[in-house]
Amino acid sequence: MKKLSFGLATALACAAPAWAVPLNGLKGQGLNAIYGSYAPRGDCTAEPRLSIDDSGFTFRANGRVVKSVRVEQALSYLGPDYRGISLVFFPFPVSDDDFGPVVMKVNDGERRGVIRLEADFAPGRRVDPFQVALTRSSPYSRCAAAKR
Repeated sequence: MKKLSFGLATALACAAPAWAVPLNGLKGQGLNAIYGSYAPRGDCTAEPRLSIDDSGFTFRANGRVVKSVRVEQALSYLGPDYRGISLVFFPFPVSDDDFGPVVMKVNDGERRGVIRLEADFAPGRRVDPFQVALTRSSPYSRCAAAKR
């Protein structure tokens, strides 16, 4: 499968009411500005925390490490006319038709270096304690040593 360039994917998003693009890693996607380590209050000495780099997202919580290489970038999540700095991802997609219950907003509220993880745990759906720990600790800030 060919990767869409970020510019092409953004242009396509404007033509559709809702659009998410699968990304297998972040290298070459024009997302270098969000690379770094993040934790609640920017304290990366504790968990939970997350890292963003060329290979994707790495989440640490409850003594577990989960690497999300395949993620969905929700290009039209904030509306077709959105022009701000926030980006939205589904970091734990279940299948092509199910993006999973967690939404990750990078540069949340137009604030660089702030990530918010939110969840929509549907009634009757098994809740992953790892994902609960990540969402309950939100928002995350870029760690002091990694601030740009």
